[in-house]
Amino acid sequence: MVRMRSAILVAALLGGAVSLAAPASAAGTAHPASGLPSVLNATPVAGSALARPATVATPAITGDNATLIGVTCTSPDSCLAVGSFVAPGGSTFGLSEVWNGHTWGTITVSGRTTKAAVTEAFEVSCGAPGSCMLVGEHFSNPRLPAQFADILNGVWTPVKWSNPAGAKWSALGDVKCVGTTFCMAIGIFSKTSGGGRALAELWNGQSWQLLSAPNPAKLHSTDLSALWCESTTDCQAVGVGVNAAHHFATFAEHWNGSHWNLGGIPNVRGRDNLLNDVACFAPGNCVAVGETRAAGVLHPLVIRLHGGRWHIVATPARRGAALLGISCPSATLCIAVGFHGGAPLTEKWNGSTWKVLTTARTGGTRPDDSLLHVACTSVSHCVAVGFRYNPRRRFSNHTLIEVWNGGSWHVQTSVNP
Repeated sequence: MVRMRSAILVAALLGGAVSLAAPASAAGTAHPASGLPSVLNATPVAGSALARPATVATPAITGDNATLIGVTCTSPDSCLAVGSFVAPGGSTFGLSEVWNGHTWGTITVSGRTTKAAVTEAFEVSCGAPGSCMLVGEHFSNPRLPAQFADILNGVWTPVKWSNPAGAKWSALGDVKCVGTTFCMAIGIFSKTSGGGRALAELWNGQSWQLLSAPNPAKLHSTDLSALWCESTTDCQAVGVGVNAAHHFATFAEHWNGSHWNLGGIPNVRGRDNLLNDVACFAPGNCVAVGETRAAGVLHPLVIRLHGGRWHIVATPARRGAALLGISCPSATLCIAVGFHGGAPLTEKWNGSTWKVLTTARTGGTRPDDSLLHVACTSVSHCVAVGFRYNPRRRFSNHTLIEVWNGGSWHVQTSVNP
């Protein structure tokens, strides 16, 4: 589903039974699973996201299917990326990589033995240097996922590995932290084995509070898919549900510090509409990106919040393309990433118009690339993560990281378990 959300949630949104199928990547190759790397000791750069000594490693186990799905950066010398990989034997583990200004290493994601042996990290956020959270899903039985969350305190430590009370399954798809005592997490849950409902939970540094997230009356099987928080009293979330015409349709919600409230959002009629990410550069000024789909053909979708309402804005037409991630470091610069066929797609917004950028390609035995998320620390520094793959092979993903220096993209060497 959204930015590599697993096929299980897609099935749920469509109202069908949830089953443990191999998730499909945004670009059509098989989605990787996650992995549990081994450990070396390394000292992170002072003042980085890893202010305390952390377990950083080059994995000893190997696999042939790894993807980075989420990324956050607190400075050009401090980034965390998360995802998943498949280890030999088929088990799926969470993957976490850390940038210290010089190289990428790994930090072991906590894992628990489950009946399906699957753990997937979808997103990560740091509210302060050394105070970070990642969220995702694991499988407490072979058919139904349960949410999980880890906090970083030198090592990743579990703080959530269970469904909300009364739920049969759930997953957390995004998280945003502000300071050390506020992390908002959103996703999906269900009290049955079928379609889900919007989910929001708040971490206060010590415990979780389940929040009431409204669901649009005309949509069913709703899922909150992306989130941005300007402060503890100002968060914007976007989601997707199924309308009466059996199309995916988007919706938006706003957190005011005490409640989530629904907001109006436009949809392209007669098409499936999906929003994969949202970013704000000021309170009430946000941009969400995704795709529309009709007859199996994708086109990029950009929607902007301005003047108290959301409206669709023009973006370069690309048949067979989608935007999966966005970051807005200023009012005159947003960087969006995704894919166009088998090529990575990046676009730049200057405050009024969108322009397609030239994006580096990896080539080799994995010639196709897709970028899933991006984090910018300034107008001249952005980090995009995703995967490179061979479209003629299933389960061939390798991690991909590209860096924007304000004028061009270049590929950085990342860890492949």
